[in-house]
Amino acid sequence: MTQERPGRRRVLAAALGGLFAACRAKACLPGSQPGAGKGKRDPRLTDEERKTLLLELHKLIETAAEQAVRRIAGREPVGALSYPVGGRLTPGEADALGRWNAPPEAVRAVRKVVADAVAWPVYDLLCMIDGAREPEGWEVPWQAFEVRAAEEGSPPGGLHTAFRETYEEWRRRRPDPGWSLEGQKAGR
Repeated sequence: MTQERPGRRRVLAAALGGLFAACRAKACLPGSQPGAGKGKRDPRLTDEERKTLLLELHKLIETAAEQAVRRIAGREPVGALSYPVGGRLTPGEADALGRWNAPPEAVRAVRKVVADAVAWPVYDLLCMIDGAREPEGWEVPWQAFEVRAAEEGSPPGGLHTAFRETYEEWRRRRPDPGWSLEGQKAGR
């Protein structure tokens, strides 16, 4: 393993944090702590908690797909983007979205394509947590993780914070695809 390769926990932190961008307006209210409560509890997910978490992920994927279609159609302003952090559309990009006049079949197709695009990284993340898949280029055996509730006195932030904080490192490491989420780089 090379020294510049991040540790397993950092890779997981970066991956898991991105799942919950849609929760920022609903469930991730300031001051809320997942697993926070008075008594000491078993850190493993119960079957009911696991099912609830996965059902919520399905709901978030569908919600994200529907919102994306409204934004693409110009029916909802885009505003600040959650990815990359602080991202914005250029005025020309925003104007182009408002010109999309698609028949209902195209709207349904785009919704399905967006949902699929969101679901694959979620599925891959769950595979990495389960130990059924390893990150590309990982050179040591990859082990399953047990996602635990935060313990009292643990550092603030969590995975969703680490996800946002690692974007710049990802941007430096990724190969150049010929287009950019950050600005007006040439390409599609």
